[in-house]
Amino acid sequence: MEIIRLKDKNKWQDFLYRNPGISGLEFLASPQWAEAMEREGKVALVLAAVDDHKKINALFCLIKENLPAGFFYWYVPRGPIFEAGIEAEEAAKITAAVVSKLKADYPKSVFLKIEPAQNILQVKQLAQLSVSYKAASDIQPQKTLILDLKNSPENLLAAMHQKTRYNIRLAEKKGVRIISGSAADFSDFWRLMSLTGERDGFRIHGQKHYQNLLKTPSDFIQLFFAEYEGRKIATALICRFGSQATYLHGASDNEYRNVMAPYLLQWEIIKHTQTAGAEIYDFYGVNEKKWPGVTRFKLGFGGEIREYFGVFDIVLQAGVYKLYQGLKKIKRVLK
Repeated sequence: MEIIRLKDKNKWQDFLYRNPGISGLEFLASPQWAEAMEREGKVALVLAAVDDHKKINALFCLIKENLPAGFFYWYVPRGPIFEAGIEAEEAAKITAAVVSKLKADYPKSVFLKIEPAQNILQVKQLAQLSVSYKAASDIQPQKTLILDLKNSPENLLAAMHQKTRYNIRLAEKKGVRIISGSAADFSDFWRLMSLTGERDGFRIHGQKHYQNLLKTPSDFIQLFFAEYEGRKIATALICRFGSQATYLHGASDNEYRNVMAPYLLQWEIIKHTQTAGAEIYDFYGVNEKKWPGVTRFKLGFGGEIREYFGVFDIVLQAGVYKLYQGLKKIKRVLK
């Protein structure tokens, strides 16, 4: 086994297509997402474990996150991804080899934050290989809601909550229209995101993050709006990766809540992505305690909840990591 830096984006993408995660294809590990992060000024590094025949057995898509004094950590969103059939012991050995490479090549790296996307890597086995790790807080949602688009539109509609079907029909009767958007519509998108963040208490990204996503080719990131009486009153940002569509971000106006535009917006996007070849629609994040209203809205469309296995910090520099954790606690106390 050898750990190499993978630059061939076709091999990278093909590996992800063959090896889905808990919710399907993991777009956060994709070449397209890495390119988007690089446009934001971040460093993306892709490491692969290859066998003697150069076959890829694991892939780590690492995003560099800066810390003070020149230190940094590596974040592996929804990863690492392993070849289906790899044993847990082998997955742990591969992870330990990646840790050794990072320690040797990047002496200022403090830890490696991973979000295992498959039921393959058993983190407890890392300790047997003298790899230190700590459970960490979630970055991506731990639970998500998956809709199987291999069902017909009629069956999808029938499986929805009765009130969701009613609200879809109500929006249609009220004359709500669903239209595609582009980067030129950013001011409308940002207005709706800002209103929703303030109204519902959500933390939203800065403008540059969304502007950067909208610069991504439209076969990867797609923007939609619900329009009513000539005004854009709801929006959704969708990621398309392979046979999967993921609902990344959504927002709605404070006015016109009674026309139920978000319901029709979701339904038309679901049908649009299904027609375009998507087999899975990922509502991306449900949590009845943290986001009760949004979670009820999503659950109304039916589907299956799937849960990831947690987040772990693999420690590369114990002393600096301990200092980092201490500073985090102080910041929380001062807030």
